[in-house]
Amino acid sequence: MSFPKRVQSALGTIVELTEERWEHIKTEHPIMVGKLKKIEETTIEPDVIKSSSYDPQVVLFYRFYSKIERGKYLAVVVKWSQLRSFILTAYLTDKIKQGAIVWEKN
Repeated sequence: MSFPKRVQSALGTIVELTEERWEHIKTEHPIMVGKLKKIEETTIEPDVIKSSSYDPQVVLFYRFYSKIERGKYLAVVVKWSQLRSFILTAYLTDKIKQGAIVWEKN
């Protein structure tokens, strides 16, 4: 597997996943091991993108997966900038966090 991984996000810009951030995700959220394709999918085709309530340069991509843990959202947290956007972390959650909607699937 080669890094960095780059995908074009639903917002039209390139989002990068570095090897260091992938190691962080696997260490801090071991349930994410084997879900790299789902992380890419969520970044490319999310259900909703919300802005962080804590950091104006962070957005959260959410996509619901009915077959993961009997139904969970996969959240991909992205540090957003015009120069470089990259994934900080990714995890599973039961609900979408507070924050303004940046983008929503029709």
